Amino acid sequence: MEVKKESNRVSLFIDGRMVGFATFPSIEEGVVVINHTMVYPLYQGKGYASKLMEAVVEVLRETNRRCRTSCSYAASWFSKHPEHQDLLD
Repeated sequence: MEVKKESNRVSLFIDGRMVGFATFPSIEEGVVVINHTMVYPLYQGKGYASKLMEAVVEVLRETNRRCRTSCSYAASWFSKHPEHQDLLD
């Protein structure tokens, strides 16, 4: 499994094939909105969306940014991971 991290997107690859991605564009200085988390149907139900969110959290911490969520999966993920609540704006 390989995770490609960019400033406003993370992508997850298995054997060179993209299996999903998450996007989080900037909405103001130091704040992004996680607006989309997508895992392709063939790969759903295997925990890959959670891996994407973990990578998003890493990017946010590395770049000292906070987030809001408009993606229902991201909102649900944060509610189940209180250790990352400090990232919510």
